[in-house]
Amino acid sequence: MTSIKTRYAGALSAEARGALRSAITGHPGWDVYRKVTGLSLASMTRDNYLDAADALGLDVHAIVAPHASGRSAQDRGAPSSSTTDWRAVQRAHAADAEAASNATTRAVMAGGFIQATAPADVVTPGLVAANPDMVRQTRANDRAVADFADAEDPMTADAPEFDMHDIGEIAAPLSPALLAKLDGLARIAIGDDVSISALYRTARRAHHCATSLKLELERALAAPVDPKAAQLAAMLKPALDFVPPSWTRDFTDYLDIGATIAVVGPAGNGKTTGARKLLERAGFTVYEFDCTDATLPQDLIGRTSLRQDNGATVTEWVAGPIAKAFADPKGAVLLNEYDALDPRTGMALQSALEASDERRVSAPDTGEQIRSTGRCPIVLTLNTIGHGATASYQGRNALDGANRDRIEIVMTGYENEAQILTAHGFAAETAERLASWAENARNKLNKIGSREILSNRRLLTAAALIDRRGYSLNEATDKSFVCRLPERDKTAFAA
Repeated sequence: MTSIKTRYAGALSAEARGALRSAITGHPGWDVYRKVTGLSLASMTRDNYLDAADALGLDVHAIVAPHASGRSAQDRGAPSSSTTDWRAVQRAHAADAEAASNATTRAVMAGGFIQATAPADVVTPGLVAANPDMVRQTRANDRAVADFADAEDPMTADAPEFDMHDIGEIAAPLSPALLAKLDGLARIAIGDDVSISALYRTARRAHHCATSLKLELERALAAPVDPKAAQLAAMLKPALDFVPPSWTRDFTDYLDIGATIAVVGPAGNGKTTGARKLLERAGFTVYEFDCTDATLPQDLIGRTSLRQDNGATVTEWVAGPIAKAFADPKGAVLLNEYDALDPRTGMALQSALEASDERRVSAPDTGEQIRSTGRCPIVLTLNTIGHGATASYQGRNALDGANRDRIEIVMTGYENEAQILTAHGFAAETAERLASWAENARNKLNKIGSREILSNRRLLTAAALIDRRGYSLNEATDKSFVCRLPERDKTAFAA
């Protein structure tokens, strides 16, 4: 086919150039073409107008014919609508349409600042006739690409001032203008009303909050000003041999108001260790005692005893753990297995379980009142909630109602087992596998109604067999736990 330049080899009239200029600048693809070629309206020549019209697919003859200078269209070599084979035009440019679409898609998907395609790829002659929908989509995509490439640099003066320390890894904040371009590009490329700017602002706020909270926590752990914040920070800080339990805050709150605390939960889940560590982290010296149904008030409070001194019999007072703690300004009492205690012994501790400023106890042999010199927290650990024996805990006594009314209950369970095993020095892989196995095993035990208890002690034994003796997971769990099950439970557990 004859090129447009050949057809219009002569000079165009001023009216023709004006009409052609209006058609070109009003075309949706003009901005892309102008930016790619670097042309301006002031510098464009006749050939530039014809090249632009050709690239944008304009019908030059239809535009300039009304402004011809007397020669016929045929004389000027302009195409005649009666002789032009438009079907041939469609076939000739079908491949151009597909190439333009592919080029635009590649540009949209390219990373970084997207480069606009060459003019011939943007809109070529015959595209409208070949596939109007494709051309409209292609032109819309190209406008978005041009807008993106034309957006100002992210660090220009109109960008908002950001604190680079706060945004961490976000090294170059995006300007509002660029975000607006991204919103438009997302609507075209994704086909959905996606607000990139809203997502960006939300992400920055979340990052800023996370950074601020991290800094606040670091300050609290380093040198907190508020004594309560210091105490909580110390209790929450992990150590090599201790993982703070989820009930740390409840424990701390009750400790702060001077209440008697009962930590209730299954055997071997870290109640005693957790309570002792939290008391020590709060600055107390812990006086610990393991209760049984044979424990007497004298064992807990103290007793008078006789001894020989140079042939003379001397009476002396031997303080028990409660009397020792009461005499220590930083003392605290930790009574393990309190629900195994005979209720009559528990009754002798009624006044000791009162609020911290009223704690006192009577010496069993003399009736003398012994008062605490400091706050002296009292913490009890129990397997039951104080109502008596259960299927799993047969040797437990019901607490007297007056005792139960004086305690605040903190419920606990099995938790953080992988971290606990790791804190004891076992491999992370071993810890994760055993924690997962324990969760599934307890579900099976509950399902079959077994009374057997799978505690952290069993997992510690299994971890030692795996890491230190080379046992497999199945061998270690069989030896540390499964072998303990009654035969009826063992069969159901293995199923």
